[in-house]
Amino acid sequence: MRSRWFFFTFVFAAAPLAGDESVADSFTVSGAITGHAPDRPIHVALYSSEVDFQHQRYEKSQRFKADEVTADTLRYRFSGVKRGYYMVAAFQDMNQDKVLNKGLFGRPTEPYRLYKPYVGLFRPKFSACEFLVECDVRDADLEF
Repeated sequence: MRSRWFFFTFVFAAAPLAGDESVADSFTVSGAITGHAPDRPIHVALYSSEVDFQHQRYEKSQRFKADEVTADTLRYRFSGVKRGYYMVAAFQDMNQDKVLNKGLFGRPTEPYRLYKPYVGLFRPKFSACEFLVECDVRDADLEF
């Protein structure tokens, strides 16, 4: 009788842990933005694929208006980010048209930064700049 009680106590006490693998459903990606020009809007976006990045379809975004871009350091934060591969990109909208203007070969003509730096003649590639989000990322800093 005593061994049955121990068995059932152990099974039912451990049951809630069986489904809990200590993995959160969503995470936060955040960082600092520095080195930007004052009084020009900054757009920061989180992308989840190459196609989305090419077409500027972001998962999440944050826009700092021109009058908000006065501090030396701005902080951005995306919460509710699911586990997966992402890319963080920001640009400073110098002509204030709310679009990342691009030149020949798709390379941006306005100041931009990526969390994972990209060096090349052509437009940045998602695969070269992606990073895995499987926990909170608090240091996705962008320096213009």
